Amino acid sequence: MTTTTYRCSDQACQDEIDRMVSKRLQLREERELARLIGYFPEIIEEAAEHLSPNIICTYLFTLAQAFNLLYAKHEIIGNNTRLVLTAATAKTIKTGLYLLGIATLEHM
Repeated sequence: MTTTTYRCSDQACQDEIDRMVSKRLQLREERELARLIGYFPEIIEEAAEHLSPNIICTYLFTLAQAFNLLYAKHEIIGNNTRLVLTAATAKTIKTGLYLLGIATLEHM
């Protein structure tokens, strides 16, 4: 299975994201998840521009895979950075599903 790498449209934007993310996040999985979350507005714009909701679907799947990798390899509870990433991932997925017309549950 391949994963899509989402990038900012210009190098200056990507460099800024890399610099900010590297300062705070130590683990590769944390950095990748944060980058993916940061690309969400760009993904929405691209999907709207091309009238292609499948772009959002692919992005959400990739985001879920990145979160699952972090969750499987590292403890979330007790680490504030990972708790924030978890909340941001949940909000991003919920928003993406809403844009696709898919209802979500608050609790399972």
